Amino acid sequence: MKRKIKFLIIDDQKIIREGLSEKIRSLFEKTEIRELASGKDSPDVVRQFEPDIIFMDISMPDMDGIETTRLILSQFPGQNIIAFSMNDNDETLNKMMDAGVRGYLLKTDDETDFLAAVDTVLSGHFFVSKSIKGK
Repeated sequence: MKRKIKFLIIDDQKIIREGLSEKIRSLFEKTEIRELASGKDSPDVVRQFEPDIIFMDISMPDMDGIETTRLILSQFPGQNIIAFSMNDNDETLNKMMDAGVRGYLLKTDDETDFLAAVDTVLSGHFFVSKSIKGK
């Protein structure tokens, strides 16, 4: 019996959050999902929900993904965070890695990459989108 995987999606765009939630539900038999439009309340939600993986947008108003990642990891150092972004440049990747993410997935990546990111990060390794590695 597979265990339930808990996902937290932090993205300011509702359509992205909803689409990612639907994709997760279609790929994972047992799952629980929470969504946030901003990183401001993320520590409280992480404390209460205890997600296995957080998908973190980078470009958000109020508090960007870099700052939100640092905030979460300052309180929950073992948290699995995967950057989920349209930014495919090395500078953004390096900033998110420095902030402490365990993975970097592009919003343009396919289902195979998505599953690989989740599996890789849950097994304790770092994942980088093949679209970035191949540049």
